[in-house]
Amino acid sequence: MPTEVNSLLLPLRLGTRATPLAVAQSTLVAENLRSLGHTVELVTIVSHGDRSLGGSLAQAKGAFTTELNDGLLSGRVDLVVHSLKDLPTAPEPGLTVAAIPIREPAHDLLVQKRRPEGAECRASFQDLCGLLSEPSSQMSAATSAVLAFDQLEQTALLGTSSPRRQSAALELRKDLLCCAVRGSVGRRLEWLRTDSVDALLLAEAGLRRLVGDEPSLCEGLVAARLALDTWPCAAGQGALAIQVATDGPLDGHASMRALHDPSSATSVEYERALLTLIGGGCQQPLGAAFTVEGDQWSGHAHLASPHWRTAVAAGAAPRVTRWSDSGAAAETTAAIEAAARKLKAEAQAADIATPTRPQPQASSERGAQTSTSTNVLVTSSQEAATRLLSRVLEHVDANPATGRLRVHPLELTLAQPCGPDWPVEQVDLQGPRADWPWLLVSSPSASRVIVERTKQQPIWGRLPWCALGEGTARSLLGLGVPPNLIANARDGTGMASFCLQQIGELNPFFVPHSKSSAGGLVRSLEQANRRVIAWGAYEFRPLETVAWPPSVGNPPDVVLFTAPSRVQAFAQAGLPWPKRSWAIGEPTAEALRAALPTDLKDRSHLTTAATPDAKGVLHLFLDLEGNLG
Repeated sequence: MPTEVNSLLLPLRLGTRATPLAVAQSTLVAENLRSLGHTVELVTIVSHGDRSLGGSLAQAKGAFTTELNDGLLSGRVDLVVHSLKDLPTAPEPGLTVAAIPIREPAHDLLVQKRRPEGAECRASFQDLCGLLSEPSSQMSAATSAVLAFDQLEQTALLGTSSPRRQSAALELRKDLLCCAVRGSVGRRLEWLRTDSVDALLLAEAGLRRLVGDEPSLCEGLVAARLALDTWPCAAGQGALAIQVATDGPLDGHASMRALHDPSSATSVEYERALLTLIGGGCQQPLGAAFTVEGDQWSGHAHLASPHWRTAVAAGAAPRVTRWSDSGAAAETTAAIEAAARKLKAEAQAADIATPTRPQPQASSERGAQTSTSTNVLVTSSQEAATRLLSRVLEHVDANPATGRLRVHPLELTLAQPCGPDWPVEQVDLQGPRADWPWLLVSSPSASRVIVERTKQQPIWGRLPWCALGEGTARSLLGLGVPPNLIANARDGTGMASFCLQQIGELNPFFVPHSKSSAGGLVRSLEQANRRVIAWGAYEFRPLETVAWPPSVGNPPDVVLFTAPSRVQAFAQAGLPWPKRSWAIGEPTAEALRAALPTDLKDRSHLTTAATPDAKGVLHLFLDLEGNLG
């Protein structure tokens, strides 16, 4: 049976993570215990999650709780304080959640920098300091997520490592680019202030707990409080959990009962019950918000389709299904079970309906009444071709001549690992995290190779990552490892300039690159006297069999060549040269000039994009469209 303790004779050792937010939360619990007559000392414990900055941490289970629980089970501490949303839903042997104190507001905040004086104000955004100073009982109205996200700039960089937040935000605004901004809340806000990201998604509860001790955190910032009916929180968000050893002296102790809030406990119990039925743990892209008043409840939830990242990698919006209901306590179990069935079934159905590759049928249907069509082959992966097709159709769909364009992917090469072992021995994580090395990912083709290597050597997933451009960033997010920073650059030289500006002078750079060339990225970093560790990590090998689109004639009308290696693979495969060739950059154009038959080397046949990016390719399509018209 649980026993009472004389806290005046036996100080309680309260285990906490070492981050400012965790310490603030634990200090709050410690003060409440002291008001009940206990003597309490804080014992800081560093978790696995606190020793990582990488975006792949989103795949880890128990990243923030394992070490704390070990301290509790070993007797090093008597109780620990967790953010409830970090706790696994399954019971942990030997441990008991003894109390759930009164829950802070469960909302997410969309945070931005305050605009210069005289600039147009963002509707629905308030001064962050004023918003956080509002008493919980008198909070101003929350904003529809649709309205709040509509006010972000085009292709804004959104800082969040949460799959729930990423999928929901991209459903509303598929043009946004997600960065896995990690570290303390203060560090995340600093990334916002230095323009490394354009907006942040943060839990209001955490900011409220921190701002009392650090009021400067919110200076110069504005935020929109997102309404729970349009933007459900993570299960248990805003609630703390006090965990103790099962049948230990604090299990069932009067002090635990005094700290426990039944209404808060019931609401998070409903949310976690739904999460349990959905399955997948706290990294499931599920939002669940329940409110309990007396014996009545209301609930809102949303769930992204299982393969939502596939849509994101292809430049499409992920599918998200929603549920809302209310009722009496006696109906809760049945309602939550029905909600889980609805969300899972509709999410699965949406997944089946999400296109994972270009759909040329759509453009052929638009051109069905025209006598001829123009076929454009893109020598790229299906995902990259899909992103390009989506971008082109968004911009030129209004022109009737576009009905004659049909875009097809033509995969010619596959990036495969090669070369020496990766230099793990040179990764030094002993210094301050602000000085840790950065891993630079310079192309979508490299993303899969690098992510696979991370599975074999997890240390690479602990590093912060920087991606070159939108395509690389979307490819990484599609693979479940969003980058921490995204360089808005067209090539390696531009990426180097971005990194030198945004990343500290003491940070080394690790650059796994194509075996054929390190490019301007490595040269530019070395010329700036930065420490660079670069190695040929992958090579492009021609596919043994090329799947020629059946509806494309021989020869094709246009081929967009996206890399020198794909020019070489096209020539080696003996494929028919097109009537027009497009090159995405000058290196590709040089490879084309060398490979083209003599009779096709005139200027009218070969066109190079003005800029080696999606904008440059779009102009190629616009020019072709004008010629067709």
